[in-house]
Amino acid sequence: TTDIISFNTKASYDASGYLYLFNLKTRSFDKIIGPFSGLVSKVSPDTKKVLYSLNISGRPELRLFDTVKNTSYVIPNATIAEKCIWSKDSTTAYCAIPNNLYGSTYPDIWYMGESSFNDSLISINVADQTMKTLLNSSDYSTLFDMVDLKLSPREDYVLFTNKKDLKLWSLEVK
Repeated sequence: TTDIISFNTKASYDASGYLYLFNLKTRSFDKIIGPFSGLVSKVSPDTKKVLYSLNISGRPELRLFDTVKNTSYVIPNATIAEKCIWSKDSTTAYCAIPNNLYGSTYPDIWYMGESSFNDSLISINVADQTMKTLLNSSDYSTLFDMVDLKLSPREDYVLFTNKKDLKLWSLEVK
């Protein structure tokens, strides 16, 4: 929201990470998630949900946290939360899901370019926790390591940069 700012400590597999929300109106600064190794988070526009990833036994695990109910559940597709984007109404998240996870020090090795992914793109309906594959990487000859995901103003396209060659791509999603 326009009244709340999220703060996430810099992610590293060997450091405890935290997510905080700062309310500009009330001046409250609240810890929401943490401490978790390798914590990366994406807060929904309404601040009621958080997609976050953490390092579990050397690999990223994606979870969804409900800030109202104070509950969390694991998303079965592993990725780094930075590879996700929320819809404006906070009901849908779009995430780039790696088909290959090699190595054990995520997210560090991905940030440093020592690991590259071959991503598929999924949508997650957060109300019923259903997922739909929008782009299956095995259907394309181009390998995508998706970064900087954005939604078009009408939310009918997901835009992303392919980290492998820095080219901009778009995918119609509606």
